[in-house]
This record gives sequence, structure tokens and C-alpha cells, in this order.
Amino acid sequence: MNTKKELTEAIKKTAKENENFRNLYNDLSDEEKNTFKEKFLNDLEIQNQIIKHHIFDLDKLQETVALMFKQEAYNKGFKKPRGKKARAYFLNKVSVYYLGDYGVGIKPVLYTKRGVEYCFYFLLKVPTSKGNIYVDFRDGFKNEAGDEERYRHVAYTAHFFDRYKERLGLEGDRDDAVDEFINSELANLERGSAMSSSGGQVTFNLAKGLGLGISTGENLLIKTFISQKEINHYQEKEKKELIAMQKEQK
Repeated sequence: MNTKKELTEAIKKTAKENENFRNLYNDLSDEEKNTFKEKFLNDLEIQNQIIKHHIFDLDKLQETVALMFKQEAYNKGFKKPRGKKARAYFLNKVSVYYLGDYGVGIKPVLYTKRGVEYCFYFLLKVPTSKGNIYVDFRDGFKNEAGDEERYRHVAYTAHFFDRYKERLGLEGDRDDAVDEFINSELANLERGSAMSSSGGQVTFNLAKGLGLGISTGENLLIKTFISQKEINHYQEKEKKELIAMQKEQK
């Protein structure tokens, strides 16, 4: 079902078989029906493209990146990647690596005799008909009611990263902004994340500000970024509430 015509036919079939759906759908205005179709198709495209491009198991990516991180320690002159000097240098410090379209952040949080415990952050670049999106694979997050919310994915548009770069005064291009974003989010990562929504509009809490976007159906699409300095009084209160929700998850 990749066209509005195919979706219209599917809606007609469902309406014929389901009286409740038929009554609800018939009560919509033509504009509301078109909005419904566009939203559904947009969500479907996002999901299909993610499935197509998400080709690596995240556990395997973690193993690969951990090996790359270990090699980086050797390259920096540390004879023992888990030695005292290496621990002092790397502990809670984020490194970012790229494997194909995956950007992976890694942060060592605990050194033991058996090995190293890491936190990871994954961002996958996915092409769509409206430009690239960047899919965030962090775990589930809390909504404004404090309930666990389960969307399939959270994704950021290319425009989001252009605004992220602009409003934080970062140098370089969009790829540099993505790199900084991964670094910042992993450096400040709480357990899960937090969001609020109203009328399909979404506010997503981020380390250096807020992401604003929409629910496309089963996915969240974060379209722009507001830095901490630009947040108004209402948004500041909202951010504090979102941070409080994250702390409750610990």
C-alpha cells in the first residue's frame, strides 16, 4: 500500500466491513480525510525505509564498536586498554564511530577485572522521499502522564540537524552536527527519555534543548530544535517536568 489510491481502496473495504469505522470516517471533512491519508502514508514510508536500511543487529554493532574503541586506546599509546592511565583518560568520555549509515556513540562507564561496561547510542541515517531522517534507537520513554510510551521509532529530520548546528553555533556541516548530537546525548544520557504531546504535536527532551515534532502514527518525527537559551517560560517549565520524569525512571 504505497499510494493514496491504494489506501482509499483499503479504507472503502474496511468501511464496508466495519460499521463503526464507516461512521467515524464519514464524519470527517474532506480535508480531515486527506490529512489522515497523508499521515498514514508518511508513517508507512518511514517504517518501510527503516526496515529496509536497518540491516545490522545492534548487539553485533556494540561488539564491533567495542573492538574499535579498544584499538583506539592502542592507537593513542595506551599499552593496556583497561589500565590505570587508560581508565583515567576514557572513563565517561564519549567516542563516536561510523559503520555504513550507522553513527554509534560509546562511553565506558565502569572498568572491572573482567572487562569494561559501556553505554551505547545509535543513530541510523535513512533516505525517504522527503529527505534523510536519522533514527534514534534509544529505549522507550515516558510521556507527560508518566506512562511508558511505545512508539516504533523516534527519528530526526535533516532540517532538525541544520537548526541544531545553527542554534548551538556549531562549526562544520550537517555531519558534524550529527556527530556532536550523538556525543552530547550519550554524554548526558538518562535511562530512557521523556516527551509530551498535544494534538499530535510532540516536545522531546534533549540534552541541550528541546526537539519539536509530530506523531506520524506509530513513529515520532522530530522536525526542529530549540536551544536552551531560546526556550520560553512555558517550555522551560515543560523541560523541567520532562527531566523529572526521566529521573523517576532510575
